[in-house]
Amino acid sequence: MTSDRKPFTPRQRGEQLFTARAAQRHRGTPMAIGSSRVWPSFSREQGFVTHLLHYFDRTGTVFADAGGDRGVLRALVADRDDAIGWIRTKRPAARIGLFGYSLGAHLAASQSVRDSRVGAAVILAGGLEGGPCPQVSHVPPFLFLHGANDTRVPMSDARQWEQALAAAGGKPEFHGLSG
Repeated sequence: MTSDRKPFTPRQRGEQLFTARAAQRHRGTPMAIGSSRVWPSFSREQGFVTHLLHYFDRTGTVFADAGGDRGVLRALVADRDDAIGWIRTKRPAARIGLFGYSLGAHLAASQSVRDSRVGAAVILAGGLEGGPCPQVSHVPPFLFLHGANDTRVPMSDARQWEQALAAAGGKPEFHGLSG
């Protein structure tokens, strides 16, 4: 089987996968998906080796929408899968946790429910945006944080994830925040 996908590298088109090394004893390997560099810097001080995936680098786009191009979505998913595979080759015994915001949260959640390499997920303002919930074959600990007044991703979309995880035997923690 051949693929037209470019091979994943941590420095493809700039800094596709930014890595912050642990400042003290290594405690785990979280991966933030499409977030700012503030979180990796903070987690570095806590003893984590953190990887920040810039998922739009491979697509050449700067945003995505719910009705967007399926090819872009496939590239985003491929970046996420490739980044986790790359981390696993560099740190085979690493405990991997995913963090994502908005679309990054959707990508983190959908990876976490199907990939046994993922040990935990933090989902900030992410949901299914009217789409079907992926099949849940793996249920790591999940923490959902979502604003009650979010107009881009309604809280009900995030609650669909929570319900799917609970139905699969998980115990997701959900915090609805005012605002």
